Amino acid sequence: VYAVYFKTNGKLIREYPNILGWTRELYQMQPIQKSVDFWHIKTHYYTSHPNLNLYGVVPMGPRGLKANRKRNKVDDIFLVPHGREKFASK
Repeated sequence: VYAVYFKTNGKLIREYPNILGWTRELYQMQPIQKSVDFWHIKTHYYTSHPNLNLYGVVPMGPRGLKANRKRNKVDDIFLVPHGREKFASK
């Protein structure tokens, strides 16, 4: 949402492999996963700024994030192994 609306990112999170891995690691922590409602986040941002989105169109988003089709159902993007073990100290 921020990349589209507010132009705050040069790229999307999925285009930064290390940040994506860190995001996956965080999301896979049960307390965090229970507190995140992707459907609400997307719907709120795309419908609460009519000056930026006159008709309130909520895009489907990337393959693997089906938050707009089934409330809080997240596929591949955040539930695959995060690969962060490669950063563990030896």
